[in-house]
Amino acid sequence: HPEKGPMVLELNSQPGLQIQLANMAGLKKRLERIEDLEVRDAEHGVRIAKSLFAERFLDRVKAEEGIKIVKASEEVKVLNSKGEKFKVLAKVDTGSWSSSIDKNLAKNLGLLNKNKILWYKKKMSSLGKEERSVIPLTFWIAGRKVDTRASVSDRDDLTYPLLIGRIDLAGFLVNPEIDKEKLIQAKKW
Repeated sequence: HPEKGPMVLELNSQPGLQIQLANMAGLKKRLERIEDLEVRDAEHGVRIAKSLFAERFLDRVKAEEGIKIVKASEEVKVLNSKGEKFKVLAKVDTGSWSSSIDKNLAKNLGLLNKNKILWYKKKMSSLGKEERSVIPLTFWIAGRKVDTRASVSDRDDLTYPLLIGRIDLAGFLVNPEIDKEKLIQAKKW
């Protein structure tokens, strides 16, 4: 719409409710999260909306594929900005809500460009309060594609450059056993 901006028409039997239930977050909470966001253009606004409100594709196909088992550390394939896949060792962390990627890895993959950043969030960490970029991230784990958003942090001092949080582990069972070979390989990173 020329005056009101992009307009969305939702056609389904349970408008909005199914998405809110699937993502375990109500509309009010989501709107509060984006209240102060600066939307650069219509395309950026649509990317933010998809990231916050879209039903997760994984949930729709989970029944077809069955449940996969992953270990506490997994080799995943991460999609770079050119559409190429790169192998990365990741820590599967059910204690963390969302995923996080190392700042240098994100830069090397071309994912940290200004036009790729969805928003910034303030985070309390062991280093104190910090502001982190949030970017869209696509990776494959145990043969399944996961489209998500990940915070960007300095993980240089940590063993794994990528942490996969529990929001991205729907449809997976996590075997807490640590693969010693993968741990040695990760420490060489």
